[in-house]
Amino acid sequence: MLWRDIWVHRRYWIAATMVFAFGIYMGAAHDGMFQRYVTDQMRFLQEFSRVAGSFGGSSWALFLIIFFNNAIKSLLVVGLGAGFALYPLFFLVANGIMIGYLVSNPAAGMSPAEVAAALLPHGIIEIPAVLLAAGYGIRLGWISGRAILLLPIEAARKRAAEEFRAFFAVVPALVVIVIVALLTAAAVESTLTLWLVRGMGQ
Repeated sequence: MLWRDIWVHRRYWIAATMVFAFGIYMGAAHDGMFQRYVTDQMRFLQEFSRVAGSFGGSSWALFLIIFFNNAIKSLLVVGLGAGFALYPLFFLVANGIMIGYLVSNPAAGMSPAEVAAALLPHGIIEIPAVLLAAGYGIRLGWISGRAILLLPIEAARKRAAEEFRAFFAVVPALVVIVIVALLTAAAVESTLTLWLVRGMGQ
């Protein structure tokens, strides 16, 4: 049922992909505009690494931190999409800018090869899961926004009720798929990705 729903409403995750790609383009083509933003995010990631290191470098601790961080954000992307899809759109652009900046700007502290090693192993799993979640967040925002704007119209209210029922009917399966994907990505990031980055840094 979920796969059919994803296909029927593919325009939403296609839109999510396009917004994410736009963020990557902005980060790569206009890196000077976002230097401060990326620097602040890098400080956060360094603090993130410090917290993980405080657990004695345990892969399990790193795995749990990465997983819960990504899972919470992905679920928020879906749920907060109800607010006219503003949060998922912001989330996609912000993360796209971060990736675009780092890939195009070796001066950010990592070479392009190191960025690729840090992103690709888990990114090929994590990014599609996040885009799927964001697509559903955008869809929820569209349904909610149209329901609010057309509230006085009875036919529109009935249509909105049907769309909400259809949306929430697939949410449990969506959550399972996203969580499984993020579990896998976190396992890769806390082991293979970490090993690759450390190896390249030596």
